[in-house]
Amino acid sequence: MSEARTRRGAQKWQIPFEGGLIRADYAEKLLVGTLLVRFDELRDTITEFDLSALVGDAHRATLAAMIELADEQRPVDVLTVGDRLSETGKLGELPDGVNYLLELLDQAESFGAEHVAEWISIINSKASLRRLQRGLEDLLKLTESHASIEGVRSSLLRLAEDLPQVGCRREKLMSDVVHEYVDGLARGEAETMRVGIPAIDRAIGGVAPGELIIIGGRPGQGKSLSALQWVEQATMHGVPAMIVSEEMSAISLAKRTVQRIMPTDVNGWSADLERLKYEAQQHFAGRAPLLVAESCGSVDVAERAIASAVRRHGVKIVAVDYAQLLKGAGSSKYEQVSDVSTRMKRVATKHEIVVLLLAQLSRSIESRQSAVPQLSDLRDSGQLEQDADVILFIQWPAKVDPNYADPTEYRIYHAKNRSRGISQAVIQMTIDPVRQRLLGPEEQEVVW
Repeated sequence: MSEARTRRGAQKWQIPFEGGLIRADYAEKLLVGTLLVRFDELRDTITEFDLSALVGDAHRATLAAMIELADEQRPVDVLTVGDRLSETGKLGELPDGVNYLLELLDQAESFGAEHVAEWISIINSKASLRRLQRGLEDLLKLTESHASIEGVRSSLLRLAEDLPQVGCRREKLMSDVVHEYVDGLARGEAETMRVGIPAIDRAIGGVAPGELIIIGGRPGQGKSLSALQWVEQATMHGVPAMIVSEEMSAISLAKRTVQRIMPTDVNGWSADLERLKYEAQQHFAGRAPLLVAESCGSVDVAERAIASAVRRHGVKIVAVDYAQLLKGAGSSKYEQVSDVSTRMKRVATKHEIVVLLLAQLSRSIESRQSAVPQLSDLRDSGQLEQDADVILFIQWPAKVDPNYADPTEYRIYHAKNRSRGISQAVIQMTIDPVRQRLLGPEEQEVVW
């Protein structure tokens, strides 16, 4: 059996998604598999779950067997469940007998207790849609039989009542939330964390879990540079981070990272490979992980990649490069970028992480006498402005005017800060493009 299980383990299922959610039939598999791993711990989460919501006969039989064993105060595991199904003559309802239970367990062992409610919600929603479809079919027959308007209205009301009510993610008493907040302050917990570029952190008051930070700029102004430095600084402070890169490949990002690491020019790297390996090893030693997801293509895929990184690596900050390159729902560019913006804000809130969403600015800024960016310059969708908690516009004057006096001068305009206000409208920085770094005033004399 160990050889068969190893073979199955090497052939992990490709879990399908619909509209950003795991498909209902696979949610059933994940639910049953997760319960097989830790039924005693999760028993209370399914006390009100209706087994009839499950489509698969195998899943209904398996979950029923688990409940029966628990009621009899017997251990619940693959062997006891398999024996019970065999005793009741229902083992034949499983596609591959006990081996199917092992596949369920293998697939679900990486998921935690917090996912069970999500699986149940997906399953219940799909069951409600099936009931609605049957009800609509009955309603159509009713209209074809020339029933009265009152009869049709009554049937419609019954259909509406059967649909599940959508609740908030969390419902708490305000008094409890206030006490929770005060207790956090007493423990020395800060409302915000300062893990990025020091000068920016100070200017915006840090960042908080659940916030969407928009970094806007024209092409070639350093959006990717600033985002990469921000997440790298986060890992140095022990905060796991991630980059979702649509514009640059992972190799291009790696080269930029080496530029930050190596004290020598790129032309000298090949002649000093041992030094390069040593510096790279020293750079990543003791840091939290930094993950890269390249070429996701759509916001659906990006959202799933972020969820996986949060679940497996505890990622707390994600840079998405950039909004206009991800495909969202809708037929027009406006609708698609709006969907990307809304979904990224929801990702930040759902997972309680910081999302840095890079965005292009329109060309209109180049035709104005004043080169100071405005909120209306955010390209393709006003939804970006609405969803963002903080908006920063970057500007490298020498890129706008090749004759500009100081080619290293860099400005960051602080255009919006929903929670902490704007105490510093312009953040003066220095850019070192060779070393791929932004430096604040107090850092410019530092030897890296």
